[in-house]
Amino acid sequence: MNDTRKTNVDIQDAASYRYDDKLPAGSLMLEELLKASEIHQLFESYYKLIKIPVAIIDLNANVLLSSRWKRICTQYHRVHPTTYSHCIESDTKMALQLKEGQTYTIYSCLNGLTDCASPIVIEGKHVANVFIGQFLTKAPDEARFRRQAEEFGFDVADYIAAIREVPIVDEKDTGIGISEEDKPYIFRSFYTCLQTDGHSSGEFEFGGRGLGLGLAVAKKFLELHGGEIGIKSTSPKGSCFYFTIPL
Repeated sequence: MNDTRKTNVDIQDAASYRYDDKLPAGSLMLEELLKASEIHQLFESYYKLIKIPVAIIDLNANVLLSSRWKRICTQYHRVHPTTYSHCIESDTKMALQLKEGQTYTIYSCLNGLTDCASPIVIEGKHVANVFIGQFLTKAPDEARFRRQAEEFGFDVADYIAAIREVPIVDEKDTGIGISEEDKPYIFRSFYTCLQTDGHSSGEFEFGGRGLGLGLAVAKKFLELHGGEIGIKSTSPKGSCFYFTIPL
């Protein structure tokens, strides 16, 4: 059995995952901009908060900046040559979709995890993508991952333990949306919508109302980094929250 646990990369050095001997000029310029920014601190704070990695990856699959990654990737998927090639193929497919004009894409990688990406455009040129990923959208099919571990010679017990560490994120919003009357106020501390019966927060024992702090904290956190947060919602069809951060 192959011992694949020879490295545990925190991606403090993004050059750990480079596929070009010399970065393209656009990637090199972006990397220099990122080094002079607080983006890495933001990525690490995001990871500590929700345990989902964030990375900036150029169009040739070179990692330019990243938070820590899940160990199922750093100790297994990015070590074995076949699963490693799956990572590159998945990153490349997502990059091609974004090149075709999509504003975001979500993709189930060949190793069984889910990634999302949005393009970084500088002076009208698509130079890289922001990736958020290494999560699952439902409980893992452990039989599938057990077969995968056996196929590639991984330590089965430890590999299954690693997949159980991967966060599960529901990709669908089944909420009731936010009304136009509530939109100007939802980022205020302790504000809760008047209609709470359809919201999951309405189930808590606070007089049938949520505490109303999550969005206020997110707004303050982004503003401290020079960014902003907003909402697109059409009641009763659910909500989409977005944020921007300066590079």
